[in-house]
Amino acid sequence: MRPNIHEYMSYYKYLGFTSEQAWNQWIIVTGLRPGIDAREFFKEYGFAIARDRDRSLPNGWRATHYDYQRRRFVQITTGPDGVHYLIWDDGSKGSNPPKIKPSNPRFEAIDVYQAKHGKKLKETRS
Repeated sequence: MRPNIHEYMSYYKYLGFTSEQAWNQWIIVTGLRPGIDAREFFKEYGFAIARDRDRSLPNGWRATHYDYQRRRFVQITTGPDGVHYLIWDDGSKGSNPPKIKPSNPRFEAIDVYQAKHGKKLKETRS
């Protein structure tokens, strides 16, 4: 079964590969049978969105806020050290130091967001 070329392009872009480096890796992954010519690969690679292949949401992930800048739901938790940990619904992660609390206008509590938009949104992943 052939690997998904678009998934690999996104991953290579996430790793910061140039189009030539990505092409070389694609040749290796497909065992010298790329199924696409280099010119077409480079053209499509220009439109690829950088994404980590191994992003997954932890069990029990639950949106606590809506991020207006990224237009995504996010779970924000505070660790015992005061660091604010963020996990977005696309699996990307981040953190803020204790003195920089995620707040309005970028982040809005999920209940406030849902009240404003008048609908219940699915925000839990298991």
